[in-house]
Amino acid sequence: SGVTTIGSYAFFQCANLESVSFSEGLNSISYAAFAGCSSLDFVELPDTTTEIGLNAFAGSGLKDFDFPNGVTTLTSGMLQGTKIKNLIIPENIICIEANFFFGMEDLENVYMLTENEFFECGVNDMSAGYAFTVYGYENAEKWVEQMTNQALICHR
Repeated sequence: SGVTTIGSYAFFQCANLESVSFSEGLNSISYAAFAGCSSLDFVELPDTTTEIGLNAFAGSGLKDFDFPNGVTTLTSGMLQGTKIKNLIIPENIICIEANFFFGMEDLENVYMLTENEFFECGVNDMSAGYAFTVYGYENAEKWVEQMTNQALICHR
């Protein structure tokens, strides 16, 4: 209680850390805060969380991730090297940074639930409820390239 920020490298490579749950009031998770926490398979973040830094959960054992309603930007490498197979991009997301999907080799399905303008840059028709499937990182490479070259327009 009372924690508003998790600093850079705060739990870096804590191999025995299995789960974290934060109460309302947490605002940000800094660079690589939980990177390398290979046993971390559960994270609960409150909707007061507005920022998740670069590589925040890179190399963790996460198999699932729910974005808090306060988060609007998906940062580079945030979930790199996790075991996530299915990812839901909620409607509150207005920016996906370059390399967000980098290193998510287990990723199979990405479901876009947003109507935000940055998806209207000639990549695909991604209106509300539109879901598309990405099978494996290799098959997603062209789509990710399109996203980084055409659709990375952040509406802040």
